[in-house]
This record gives sequence, C-alpha cells and structure tokens, in this order.
Amino acid sequence: MISKLKSLKLEHLILGTLLVYVTLHVLEEWLFGFPAWALRRWGIPGYDTPKWALHNVYFAFFLVVGYLIYRSNKERWLPVGLGILVWGFMNSVIAHIAFTLIFLEYSPGILTSLIFLLFAALGLQRVREMGRWSWKVAALSIVWPALLGPADDAVHRGGQGVGAIGPLDSQVGETQVRGRRCDS
Repeated sequence: MISKLKSLKLEHLILGTLLVYVTLHVLEEWLFGFPAWALRRWGIPGYDTPKWALHNVYFAFFLVVGYLIYRSNKERWLPVGLGILVWGFMNSVIAHIAFTLIFLEYSPGILTSLIFLLFAALGLQRVREMGRWSWKVAALSIVWPALLGPADDAVHRGGQGVGAIGPLDSQVGETQVRGRRCDS
C-alpha cells in the first residue's frame, strides 16, 4: 500500500485531492453534521445545510477550473495544480485539525482531511523529485487557494464582507463573532 502511494504521479495526487473532496470529504461532512457543528463553533450567521452546499459547489467549481488550467499546460501552470494540493493542506490544517485541537472534539471532515495532508506531502516530494521546486513556485501555489478563501467567506456572510473567525476569536467551549458571544 505504501509503495503504491509513493508511486503516484503528481497529476494523480492533484486529481485525487479533487476527487476525494467532491466525494468522500463532502460526504463525511454531511453525514456527521458539519453545518450544525460549524454554526455552533464558528457562529457564522445563518450557516445551514444549503449554505454549506453552496460553499462546496463554489470550491468544487474553482478546483475543477484550476485542474483544467493545470492540465492545459502542466509545466506552465504547475503552481495552479499545486494550488489544489495547497488548498487541501489548508483545508486539513486550518478547518479541521486546528479546530479539532481547539475544541477538543471531532470536526466533521477531519478523517478525509488527513488524505489531503498525505497528498500534499507526496505532491511536494514529487515536485522536488522533478526539480521544479522553488520559492517562486511555492508562492504562486498559495495564490489560487488564498484567493478562494476570502471570496468564499463573503459568500457565507451573504455579501456582508469578510470577517475574522477562527482560532484568534475562539476559546475552548465558546466562539465570539463580531463582538457577539455564542456559547456552546
């Protein structure tokens, strides 16, 4: 099993991140109540299953667009392809692992997020093996997912603008959103 994972090509890891997201990750979040968990823990006003579904359609659309751009010229658009792996890494560490540790409870989606983490690590290894690693490629790989996050936050807030939610606004057992305290 380990040798098969190590033999995956970069393109397979990028596509794998996309496929795991739109199938297993979304299913795990839905089955274990991520929208209710996020509403309780993050306090995003009106965050419900339809808003969560919109969030996932939004990300799936732009990740597919990114994959198609990457596939059009893998050499030139390598940072966009790597951006998909970076997005998976950010999803894992920020949205699931960090909040599992902060709240000391299961964050729906964390199990499949570990797959994103593995794919990102293997992807970085592939890029180094290909001799394509540079700080420029790394920086450009962060651009694609970094642009998606704030725009998605604005969608969640119904166009009310980007606001801070997350570890800096949180304490174990409670979340503050825009000066409002939301007890668990």
